[in-house]
Amino acid sequence: MNEPERRVTTNHPTAARRAILSRALAISALIVAQASGQAPSPTPAAKPAADPAAQPAPPAKLPAQGPTWQELPRATARPFPLTVEPAALDLGDVFPGGTASGTFTLTNTGSEPLVIESALSPCWCTVADLKETAITPAGTLTVPVTFTAPPYITNERRELIMKFKGFNRPFIASVAAKVHYGIRPVVQFDPPDQRRIGTITLESADGSLFLVRSVDGKPPEFLDGFDPNQREIRSRYEVRWDLSAYPMGHLPEWMLVETDHASSPVIDLTVEDLETEAVRPPPPPWEVEGRRIMLGAIEPGGSRLVTVGVTGPLGDVDVFDALEDLRVEGEGPW
Repeated sequence: MNEPERRVTTNHPTAARRAILSRALAISALIVAQASGQAPSPTPAAKPAADPAAQPAPPAKLPAQGPTWQELPRATARPFPLTVEPAALDLGDVFPGGTASGTFTLTNTGSEPLVIESALSPCWCTVADLKETAITPAGTLTVPVTFTAPPYITNERRELIMKFKGFNRPFIASVAAKVHYGIRPVVQFDPPDQRRIGTITLESADGSLFLVRSVDGKPPEFLDGFDPNQREIRSRYEVRWDLSAYPMGHLPEWMLVETDHASSPVIDLTVEDLETEAVRPPPPPWEVEGRRIMLGAIEPGGSRLVTVGVTGPLGDVDVFDALEDLRVEGEGPW
């Protein structure tokens, strides 16, 4: 049975339109709420105005206090009551692979004994075991030092480092030596930030006379007025270091100077590459002592017994076969 149709009647047309619009807005709000799955939010009630009398009073200010930190005076290094003689030990001229010895004399200038905890030196120097050795006030101690030169030409400067009980910092003395085969080479570059142009000073350590035969495989260019045509023999020369003909990235590893000196026929000077970053293959699992071996003068067909030190696992033994097959060929002497 059909329900009778409901009608809204009013005697004023404007009132009817208002009733229809209100009903339509209510239905739209219900549809939106159902689509979002939430009920319409009730209108929050207005908060009552805060009562100034009910607010807590602000905290009282604390009385001013002094600083909570204190700047301490910077600690000063405690001076050593010790003198050393000489201040720097110069061992003079030493052949590559040779040894030289010297001594330091330590004097206690304080009022208490000085007890050595340790005495050591980096590579190439050895010192006696001085642990727990005491130096009495006004007393002295002689410290022997032995220097073993590396197997190449260089000017070495090492340090003797001693630690004493009651002192945080060590006491340091220096050891110096000139390592060469009889001729002292000194290289100066101009300008100093490159390695292509420079001057080599060559001086005989014992004052003996010699001639310079070649520099980098070419006739030497003398810078000190020496005339090779006059055959004037000297004990000191200045010659040109010139690697300007080599292209970028292809500087030689060594600058070789040949002389007629009995113990220094070849002077090998390291060329430091400041132009390119050298790309080297990964190192082998073993290492040969020294980057090269100086064999000296060998006549054509001659030979010389050489001892090569190897450290680490041996790895590939082909290198030893190559060393055994090494021989001199061509016109000499070399």
